Amino acid sequence: MTDILTALFESGKEPDDESQLITIADLRKNGPNLHDFMRFSKWEGADVKTPVLQYVVQNGVFWVKLSDHERQRTFSTECTGILAGVKAIENHIVQGAISNMWRPWNIPGKNGSKGKKRS
Repeated sequence: MTDILTALFESGKEPDDESQLITIADLRKNGPNLHDFMRFSKWEGADVKTPVLQYVVQNGVFWVKLSDHERQRTFSTECTGILAGVKAIENHIVQGAISNMWRPWNIPGKNGSKGKKRS
């Protein structure tokens, strides 16, 4: 399957009807490519799980994370706030670098992995 985010950057297509898609003004202004990626609900005519954009404070560090549920991977960036994180992710998309920066999810039994043991 073609990388959805790379395909969006290289040759994105406008959906036939955007009236049902949510528009987030700040995200559209500061991260237009990320905004379009977040709005995907179909890919090549098939329904897909929409990506999740979230922030996390862990061990005193602020992170913005983009999770691609369809491809079971996450991209995280350490930043000073949500807007800085959005701009960092957008920058990686525009540079075409994000394709190599995703971290795959560690799912037990997937691709022969055992997953993490819980204590």
